[in-house]
Amino acid sequence: QKSTVPFPKVLLKKKLLFIVVILLVLVTLYVGLRLRQASAIHRDVLSTTPASTFTWVSIENVTALESCRNSRQGHTLYVDELGYVCRLGDILPNGCCVLDTSDTLRHDCSSCVESGCCAVYEHCVSCCLHPDKESLVISVMKHRTGTYSPLYSLVRDPFEFCMLHCRTSSRSVHHENAYKDTKLKYCYGL
Repeated sequence: QKSTVPFPKVLLKKKLLFIVVILLVLVTLYVGLRLRQASAIHRDVLSTTPASTFTWVSIENVTALESCRNSRQGHTLYVDELGYVCRLGDILPNGCCVLDTSDTLRHDCSSCVESGCCAVYEHCVSCCLHPDKESLVISVMKHRTGTYSPLYSLVRDPFEFCMLHCRTSSRSVHHENAYKDTKLKYCYGL
């Protein structure tokens, strides 16, 4: 007759504990590796310089594109990358504004004042894209190059600049947490 020796419960508990510890070590190593990779990517993004990647793209003679980027910011108005401001219902499937409506305006500065601040975000972006603002936009980008502005290092063209600058301009806030003018919150100038 064969005798069976019961497997000691203590040995089973030690093996289970060993497996759990090994799994925890592997997970910790994996997470650490992923964090290092993410940190390296983040450093690469922040080290790019706007002066080498930003160029003014003239859109004055362009009236239509196959597809447009647009603001998707507000509930009633949009601005596309050609500088057209239109109502929510006047966006084509390709993202561009419908041009044959009386509500669609190009380079709409109607809520902006001479200082470059506007009451409506979409008007700020649209006005900022006007060809007359090219030298102003380039000087702001040069000014931003000298400061630590990681967001501006990602800007590649006037539309991206205008969307970012109209939303984050230091001209429109006191102490980085309160608007100087509660009506003119969006600025595209220095």
